[in-house]
Amino acid sequence: MILGKLGLDIGPAVAGLGVIGIAVGFGAQTLVRDYLNGALILVENQFSKGDVVRLAGAAGTVEDFNLRRTTVRDLDGVVHTIPNGEIKVASNLTRTWARINQDVTLAYGTDIDRAIGVVDEVGRALHDDPVWKRRVLEPPRVERVEALGEYGVTLKILGSVRAPEQWAAGGEFRKRLLAALEANGIEIPRPQRVVLSRDPATAVSAATPGGPGEDDLAADSD
Repeated sequence: MILGKLGLDIGPAVAGLGVIGIAVGFGAQTLVRDYLNGALILVENQFSKGDVVRLAGAAGTVEDFNLRRTTVRDLDGVVHTIPNGEIKVASNLTRTWARINQDVTLAYGTDIDRAIGVVDEVGRALHDDPVWKRRVLEPPRVERVEALGEYGVTLKILGSVRAPEQWAAGGEFRKRLLAALEANGIEIPRPQRVVLSRDPATAVSAATPGGPGEDDLAADSD
């Protein structure tokens, strides 16, 4: 208003400032969204430092978190910096407890009841082991016959463990299970591949039995 009273044309300046304000407003939307989503994550306690999470296509351990962005280091050591506004679904893999969720396929003809007994015994032994007792909440056991597949019968095995121990406990269970199945003569089927080979010289002679030779063809042309 003062500049207008002084006779200065402020129309172009107002128009330019308006365009700049609109551009800044659109650019600030992302920043505001990041801070707002970061505040909601913090208030709702969706995850914190040290948790193993899946966020916006990245999976790993949360190394740092603030209102604007989350830093995740994956299993290969790569650090992912994720704006909080990009986090639509936050999957926390280390919250309280987790499952050992294992499918095992056995060959057709296997005594299923006997195999179930072997699997359940492995789970009980793991749960009763002093080293693993505090880590395993419920011993892994066969929940059901999951499928009748191309190669055999699939059993669904489930158990509960403390969330940070799910990978170590799962690996120990699978190691013990393989040993128990082998000791009891229970076969885990695997695809079979048959390779047929043929001697090239034999193949050529077999492909042209009794065929005309070069001399016969020359005689015919004469």
